[in-house]
Amino acid sequence: MAMRSGLWSISAIATEFGMDRRTVAKRLEGIDPAGEKSGHSAWRLADVISALTGRAPEQRDEIDEASDKARLMRAKADIAEFEARRLSGELVLVEDAEAAWIDAAARFRARCLGIPSKAAPMVAQEGLPETCHEIIETFIHEALAELAEIDVEGGAPTGGFDAQDVDGDSAAAEADDI
Repeated sequence: MAMRSGLWSISAIATEFGMDRRTVAKRLEGIDPAGEKSGHSAWRLADVISALTGRAPEQRDEIDEASDKARLMRAKADIAEFEARRLSGELVLVEDAEAAWIDAAARFRARCLGIPSKAAPMVAQEGLPETCHEIIETFIHEALAELAEIDVEGGAPTGGFDAQDVDGDSAAAEADDI
């Protein structure tokens, strides 16, 4: 057990480091005890750590510096790997993905808000509810198809719908005033 004087017995050291008592005793050979506890030799923890880790106290600074350099090299390698994956298109920045989805939602909103102004003249000429339903449903399916075709990386539809095809801006503005 650890002593109040800061000295540790072989048994206490073995327990603390999860090592066999005989291994600790062997590694402490050649290190003078700093005192005694209950008639048994006892050591300071600083001396024990050096013996158990196989590093001399003067090597600690060198090892810490090498460890810091290795960590820095790993961090630089991680950054380079991230950048390569981003350039290959495997990863995207959160800001870019968010901007693309906001643009997609805005295009879809404009398309949906344009449906009443495009469908109203056609529906007004029809007398049968089924035909009116089909006209409105066609416009809704077109808007959904556009949404499905939007390339979130480029932010534009991959084909079919042209942004000039809908009075989205004026319809959106009118709908916002309601």
